[in-house]
Amino acid sequence: MQIDTNDKFEERLNNFKRNIPEKLLMPTNINLLIRDAVFDYIVIFFSVLLYLNTVLFVKFILIIIIVSRLHSFGVIVHDLIHLSKNRRLLFKT
Repeated sequence: MQIDTNDKFEERLNNFKRNIPEKLLMPTNINLLIRDAVFDYIVIFFSVLLYLNTVLFVKFILIIIIVSRLHSFGVIVHDLIHLSKNRRLLFKT
């Protein structure tokens, strides 16, 4: 009975993997991650500057932008953690 369950699980897992686009299965590139992190910091910086000098309604929108960029930065850090040591070298192609 256990073998049947494992076989069904493996079959479902293989079906799930087939539905993932190839673009999402590519290994990540550290240069792209750094570029995205810098972009996030720039957006956060200017959003905070604008937040300090704007009306209440715009502040709510800016809070959403800042929080989404912080989440994006967390995803970038998560991807960096999964890189192997030799792939962490900067500007390696």
